[in-house]
Amino acid sequence: MTRTGTRSGRRTLVALVAVILVVAATPLGAVSVGAATTQQTAGNAGKNLASAGNTAQDTTIESSASRNATTLTILSYNDVQTAASDPDAMGRFVGTLHERRAAHDNPTVVVGGGDQVSPSSLSPVSQWRVPVRTLNVANPDAEVVGNHDLDYGFEPVENYSEASEFPWLAANVVREDGETIPGTENYTIVERDGVRVGVVGLVDEAIEPKTAVDFEEHGYRVADYSEVGGRIATKLKTEEDVDVVVAAAHIGVPDSKELARETENIDVIVTGDDEIDYPPRETSGTVITEATARGEYVGELNLTVTEDSVRMESGRIVEVTDDASVDETARDVVAEARSDQLSKRVGRTNVPLDSTFSSNYHDETAWGNLVTDAFRNETGAEVAVTNAGGIRGDFVMEPGPVTYDDVYTSLPFGNYLVTKELTGEQLRELLASQVITLDSEEGQQYGAEPSLQVSGVTYEFATREGSGPLVRDVAVDGEPLRENATYAVTVNSYMADWSFEDRYGWSLADRPTVGTDYTLYGTAAANYVNHTSPVERDGEDRIRRVDRELGTGTVVEDAANATNGTVAVRFAVPDAVTNPTESTFRLENETSAVLSAESISLGDGNLTARFDATAFEALRANSDDVQLYGAYDDAEHGDSLVYRDQAVLNGAVPSGEDGDDGGDGTGEDAPDDAAATLEISSVSVSEGETATVAVNASSLPDGLSGGQVAVSVSDPSVATVTDASAGDAFGLTAGPNVTDDGAVVRFADLDGAVQPGATDATLATLTVAGESAGTTNVTVRVDALDGENGTALDVATRNGTVTTGPPPVVSGRSPADHDHDGTFEDLNGNGRLDYDDVVTLFEHIESGVVEDHHSAYDFNGNGRVDYEDVVTLYEAL
Repeated sequence: MTRTGTRSGRRTLVALVAVILVVAATPLGAVSVGAATTQQTAGNAGKNLASAGNTAQDTTIESSASRNATTLTILSYNDVQTAASDPDAMGRFVGTLHERRAAHDNPTVVVGGGDQVSPSSLSPVSQWRVPVRTLNVANPDAEVVGNHDLDYGFEPVENYSEASEFPWLAANVVREDGETIPGTENYTIVERDGVRVGVVGLVDEAIEPKTAVDFEEHGYRVADYSEVGGRIATKLKTEEDVDVVVAAAHIGVPDSKELARETENIDVIVTGDDEIDYPPRETSGTVITEATARGEYVGELNLTVTEDSVRMESGRIVEVTDDASVDETARDVVAEARSDQLSKRVGRTNVPLDSTFSSNYHDETAWGNLVTDAFRNETGAEVAVTNAGGIRGDFVMEPGPVTYDDVYTSLPFGNYLVTKELTGEQLRELLASQVITLDSEEGQQYGAEPSLQVSGVTYEFATREGSGPLVRDVAVDGEPLRENATYAVTVNSYMADWSFEDRYGWSLADRPTVGTDYTLYGTAAANYVNHTSPVERDGEDRIRRVDRELGTGTVVEDAANATNGTVAVRFAVPDAVTNPTESTFRLENETSAVLSAESISLGDGNLTARFDATAFEALRANSDDVQLYGAYDDAEHGDSLVYRDQAVLNGAVPSGEDGDDGGDGTGEDAPDDAAATLEISSVSVSEGETATVAVNASSLPDGLSGGQVAVSVSDPSVATVTDASAGDAFGLTAGPNVTDDGAVVRFADLDGAVQPGATDATLATLTVAGESAGTTNVTVRVDALDGENGTALDVATRNGTVTTGPPPVVSGRSPADHDHDGTFEDLNGNGRLDYDDVVTLFEHIESGVVEDHHSAYDFNGNGRVDYEDVVTLYEAL
C-alpha cells in the first residue's frame, strides 16, 4: 500500500478500486455503463466445500437451504504485486487457485481484487507483461483496476487489457462525457450452470493521490463508488436477471463496510488495498472478504443461492503453503522472464537491510538510510526524502550478497529523482505532513509513524496531538534548521507532485526544480550499494520518536567533582513514567553523536541518568542542543501504543553556558525576568460550528511596539482556521494571511496601548471551525516581536488546543468530553454523565453517527465501538 503527501499515504496513499461481481447497470449523470461482457461456462468438477470438511476461520452464518438452492463458490485474491517476479510464489499461488477451483462440483467464480500488474522487481524491465501472462494461466473471471495497475499510466491499460484473457473492470473512473478508461469494462456477467453472477469494478477518490498519474490532466474524475455501485447492482438484479452481485472493491475493509451500509443488492465485496487477513463476514447483510496480499492466501466463500435470496454458507482464507501444488506453466512464465540482469550481484551487506512495510513506516531503517543516501550521492542535494510506501517487497536482505533482484523487488517503481528548492519551514512541513499520531484512526490501527526515510536531516516526531509541534529539533547537516533559509531537497518523482495546499498553502509541484535526474530510484540505490560495498552502517537515529516530553533537566554533578568519573542529569517526571529500560537511554546532539547512559534510577518523582563525565562534557561542548532519549512503560498511555512495546521520553540537557544546578534537581527553569510570554487559549467546538482562539501576551516586561506572529493548527482534519485578526489595541495591522491550517498576523502599537509590564494583551484572535472529532494542537511562531525600545524580545510560548466533538447523536446537542480524555461520555450533551448517556449509546451503537466516529465512543480503548463500551460507560457513572 502506497501513502502520499496528502495523508496521509498508509503508514506511501494508494488508489482504492472496487470491483463488484455484478451484472451491468447504468449510474447517474455522466457515468455510463457502456459495454459489458457475458461469459457462459460449465461448472467445475470436484467436491463441495462443506463436504470437504472446510470451515470458516471467522464468523459464519448458516442458511436454510430450499429445494431449488444452489451452492456458488467465489474464490478471490488481491494485491499480488511483488510476488509477480517470484517463480515459486506464483507457481504455488496459481496452483492453489486451480486446486480450490477443482475441489467444487458446484458453480465457481474467481475474482481479483486489484493491484496485480505492479510493482515487482520485473517492473523496470517488463512492466505489466509478465504479471498478465501469469494471470492468464490463473484464468480469473474478472479483475479490477487497482491503483498500482495505473503505475504505468492510463494508456497502457488498454494494452494489457488486450493481452489479458479476462476483463479488467473500472466503472466509476470517468471523463466528462461519461467514457471510462480505454480497455476497461464497467462490469461483466459470468454464467455458470444457470447461476448468473455480475462483477463490477469500482474505485474511490483515494486512487488519485495514490497514483503517479494526473487524473485532472487526463480529463478523468472519480464518481462516488456507493452511488455508482448501488445503481449498477440494482440494474443488474432488476434488468439483467443476475442472481448474485459481488463487489471486488480495491478500497480496503473500512470503506468496504461503508459501501455495504450505503448500497442495496450487493451480496459480496471482495476487497483489497489494505492487505489484511479478513475472512468472510457480514456487514449490513453483505459479505466482505480480503486475502492479505502477494499471492500468499486465497479467499474461499460458499453462498447458498435461491430464487429470492443469497446467503452465506461458509467461508475461510486459504493459506498458500510452501508444499502447495505448483502450476508449472505459471512458474515457467516468471522464471523465463527473469533476465540474467536480475540475478547478478550488486554488492554485499554486512548488516540486515530491512525492506518490510512495518519497519519503514514506523522508523528509519538501514535500508531507508542507504536509499536516501543514494539519492544525495546521485544529485548532490543537501537533503533527500523518500516515502515509506515506495519501499516494497516486505522482506529483509540478510547479511551476504545483494542482487539486482533484491534492489528492484524493494524499489520496483519507475520513479526517478527530482530535486526541489524548499525553505526550512517547508522542509519541516514536508516532514510533519507524513506523521501519523496515536490519536488518529490510522494511528490506532498501525501505531505512530513518521512514514518517511531521510538523509542529510535529523528530527524528532511527536506521537500525540497537543504535545507541541509534530516535528521539532530539525537539523540539516548537524546544524539547526533555519526557517527562512533554502535547501536543495531530492525526492522521488512520485513525491514531486505532492500537494499540501489545504494544510500548508503550497505544493512540491509548484516549488522551483533545481534538477531532474532520470536515473531510476532503484538504479540509484543499486549503484550506491555497488560503490560502497560492503554495506556496514546500521541505524543512525535520524528520526527520533517522542511519546512524552520532560522539559529541561538539571546537571546535578559536573565533571570537576563527579564521583567515579561520571556526571548525572536529573529530570522531574510524572507518576505515569515507570520501568525505564536502562540500555535504551542515551544523549544525542544535532550531529547524531550518541552517548549511552552508565546507569538510570527512578524515584521520588525524578529520573536520574548518569554518564561518563569526560564524554558528557565533550558532547555538550560540541553542541548547544543535547537531548536525552529512553524507553519506558507509560501507565497513562501504554495500552494505546500499538506496534511498540514501550514509549519513548525526551528531555533537554542544559548547555554548559546555562550553568549547572548542583542542587535539588527539580529540573525547573529559572524564570527570566526579561522574557515575554505568549499563550494560546484552548477551546472546544462541535463539528460544523466555530469558536475563537486568542493569542495573549501574559508577560511583556518591555512593552510592545509591534511584531508578526503565525498561528497554526497541527491537524486541519480536526479543525481549520476560517478567519483571523490582530488585537483591537493595535492601530496599524496587515493581513491576515489565512489558510486552513493557520494565519499570519502583523501589527504595530501606534498609540502605546501595550505598556511595559503588561500582563494581559491580546495580540491576535482566530476563528476555528470544527471539522471532525479529535484534538489538535495550536502553536504560535513568533516571526518578530519588538519592545518599546526597539529591541527584539526573548519570547516564551505556550501552546493551546482545539477539541472538536462529534455531531449530535440525539436531541440536537453535541456530545461533550468533560474530562478531556478524548472520549465523549456525555452523549446527550446535557452537561453531565448520566444513565441516559448509557441508554443513548446502547440504542445507537450501530448507527452511522456512532460508527463513523468510533474513536469518540471507544471507552474501553480496543479500537472500535462495541457493547463492552456500553458496560464501561455504565461503570463510570
